[in-house]
Amino acid sequence: DPNSKSVDKARALIKKLSISTTNKLGSRVVSEEGASANLFGAKQVRSYHLELSDSVIQQLHEDPKHYVRATFREGDDVYKEVGVRLKGGPGSFRMLDGNSKAAFTVKFNHFVKGQRFHGLRRIILNNAVQDPTYMCEYIGYGLFRDAGVPAPRIGYATVAVNQEPYGLYVQVEAVSSDFLKRWYSKTEGNLYEGSFRDVVEWRELDLDSNQGRENRRDLRRLAKSIEKADDNNPWESLANYVDLGNFTRFIALEQLVNHWDGYTQTNNYRMYYNPETKKFEFFPHGADQLFQDVRGNIFRDQRGILSRALVQTDSGKQRYCQMMNQLLEQVWDESKIKSRIAETYRLIHPYIATDLEKGRRVEEFEESIRRMLRFIDARRYAVLSQLQSSEQSPSWREY
Repeated sequence: DPNSKSVDKARALIKKLSISTTNKLGSRVVSEEGASANLFGAKQVRSYHLELSDSVIQQLHEDPKHYVRATFREGDDVYKEVGVRLKGGPGSFRMLDGNSKAAFTVKFNHFVKGQRFHGLRRIILNNAVQDPTYMCEYIGYGLFRDAGVPAPRIGYATVAVNQEPYGLYVQVEAVSSDFLKRWYSKTEGNLYEGSFRDVVEWRELDLDSNQGRENRRDLRRLAKSIEKADDNNPWESLANYVDLGNFTRFIALEQLVNHWDGYTQTNNYRMYYNPETKKFEFFPHGADQLFQDVRGNIFRDQRGILSRALVQTDSGKQRYCQMMNQLLEQVWDESKIKSRIAETYRLIHPYIATDLEKGRRVEEFEESIRRMLRFIDARRYAVLSQLQSSEQSPSWREY
């Protein structure tokens, strides 16, 4: 029945099965059902209103990363006593001062146990000050998910604070226990966030889960294994601690989409210790500056010691190059990517065209979209050229 809801799923399955099993990227079953599904995608821009008292705003000025009490409204639905804090790093953080566009983390159960928003405990509202397209995370994370690498879902919303419109926001699925339940059968493992820290600095990485019973033995074992790994073939032992298939896809995709500020810089990445496999898996974070340099080198210097062990060893580089070719064949579909860009453009353009976005110019949005499209069209040829001309690499142990 061509009108059946199962037709698209069947076609997608047939397409997957048509790829040779010896070269097919590993796929995984991920739940897309539930109350939160309608929060994400390029079908609708939602509308939120935050109410914060003067004293609460003063608290945020004094300690922006501390949760304060607020009221959150969506239409006629009112959520009281939600936790709100400001978010962002050195490049994207903005103060809530009425003159700039602050970004928010909203935690619905921080003060009221069990309170949820469309089934979720927490949502993130990014200000996109480093992404004039508003699409880097939407398009980029979609490609990671296409390749079977866990990545947040993305949606869009307008936000007002105390009746003052703050414009369009990128709504990001929080990487929390809700996220992990969609990707993993066991969610009690440790979830770490890198912020200019590599995995060998196991005491310094941010632990985003299990804080009440902190135990970093998993990360310490990985650090010790890196110390003892073979200089010529480190993955012979490292593969016992890191999911090599996941990591290779993760690193290759970071380079393909030109995520220069990810694990490449030992910044903006997350890793989860999967209790089922007893190995670490990596996934992207903070991907709001993608698709910029079409000639970006896929063999660029890597700060991350694990990515050096992959890209700067003979056996690792061979696996890496094979994966890059697989991604170009199975994931990097220019027509599909541009179709996603077009769909998102049609959705968000009216909101940008009618709102000054606290200084954001429409011309900047339009030009950045054109630049993204040029990247999509030309990236394949730049990557194939680099694959043909890679040079001998220095030792993976030193940056």
